[in-house]
Amino acid sequence: MMSTFWIINALLFQIAWWISALFPAQATMPLLGILLLHFVLSTQRKSDLRLLLLAPIGWLVDGALIYFEVLQTSHHNVPIWLMLLWGVFILTLNHSLQWLHRVKLLWLALLGALFGSISYVGAIKLGTLNTTMPLNIVAILLGCIWFLLLPILVGLTQIISPNKTKMAATHA
Repeated sequence: MMSTFWIINALLFQIAWWISALFPAQATMPLLGILLLHFVLSTQRKSDLRLLLLAPIGWLVDGALIYFEVLQTSHHNVPIWLMLLWGVFILTLNHSLQWLHRVKLLWLALLGALFGSISYVGAIKLGTLNTTMPLNIVAILLGCIWFLLLPILVGLTQIISPNKTKMAATHA
């Protein structure tokens, strides 16, 4: 189970993202189920539970984006499905995205800028999130945010879950 859990974790995140993007009004219960399934299958439950302490960082970032009307949701605040999606994403930093702990800082920031922005732009194009700003401006702004955010999250993961990251670094 340990050697293949990163695959399960990656699949759970992809399923969570697509459920959120395609069915946001119905996503809360499936996302709770995905989080529960993660903890049932994970061999790092304590570490993963500690890592969820990072999810409010994402809630604050998305809350600011919504407050300043860069992003718009039907609720005018951070919806529960998005909060839960942040939880599922944060857990990938201990498993399927654990390799990011070995990536040099500049590359980590560039990966964050690229893929963080793509994720939100995809949600906007699918109609899950909205914006009144030009999409290219939103993409650049999100890229700048994620340029900083991903390295911060990876660094905090190493502090909160040091045994997991040290173990992975020695097996690399």
